[in-house]
Amino acid sequence: MWGLEGDIQGTGERGSRDFTCPTGVCTPSTTAPAPGFFAGPTPIITTLGPAIPFTLTQKIDWFGTVRGRVGVLATPRVLFYATGGLAYGDVGTNETIGASSFSASDLRVGYTVGAGIEGALGGNWTAKLEYLYVDLGRTSGSFATAIAASGGGAVTSGTLTSAYSSRVTDNILRVGLNYRFTSGPVAARY
Repeated sequence: MWGLEGDIQGTGERGSRDFTCPTGVCTPSTTAPAPGFFAGPTPIITTLGPAIPFTLTQKIDWFGTVRGRVGVLATPRVLFYATGGLAYGDVGTNETIGASSFSASDLRVGYTVGAGIEGALGGNWTAKLEYLYVDLGRTSGSFATAIAASGGGAVTSGTLTSAYSSRVTDNILRVGLNYRFTSGPVAARY
């Protein structure tokens, strides 16, 4: 038995990662003369730039599939099947660098494979249990923010850039209840 199937669904799946760039690494150091009067050379005080926190959060906002399905009847009312095809979805990325926030959205296209079991309940109703592996490929990008440090009457500035690259995959186990809009008993159409 074979067929085609499509679906689309919203999801709130997300993952995040926190990182802190150590003191003096991501922000410039500042130097200034030490206060007070000295008979000799003026000592210099160096202040390291502060540590900067980063938070990267990625979320699959929605995804869908268009799949082929091929199966064998285990009994006249139970179908075991394999499925696979196109997967697509929207991946949102949000990052906070210090006090600056950035966001991006990326429509990804990939593939899905899986398997399931579907059984006739009566009339035109069936129930199914299905597993899908979804791979939406790799999403990447970068965010940049200006940084500044001051000291000794001088202000220095620069740009701090954060790059990300993530592979977006998902494992889905779902239970479904189906109604077929055709005439005749379900078992006769498998």
